[in-house]
Amino acid sequence: MVRFTWLDSTLRLEAKERRLDLKPTAQGVEAAFYVDNEPTSQRMLTLEEDPEALANEWLSA
Repeated sequence: MVRFTWLDSTLRLEAKERRLDLKPTAQGVEAAFYVDNEPTSQRMLTLEEDPEALANEWLSA
């Protein structure tokens, strides 16, 4: 199960110990990946990216 939560302008997705925060910026959307509340990686997204690949990156991080 994935929980979706809006925190101001940030969309947070949580699945067990994994979290993905999507935050809009002037340069695009910033994705921040976490496991057990510890940051594992961060990068900018493009609208042309495959959403399934992003989900796989998040859940297998």
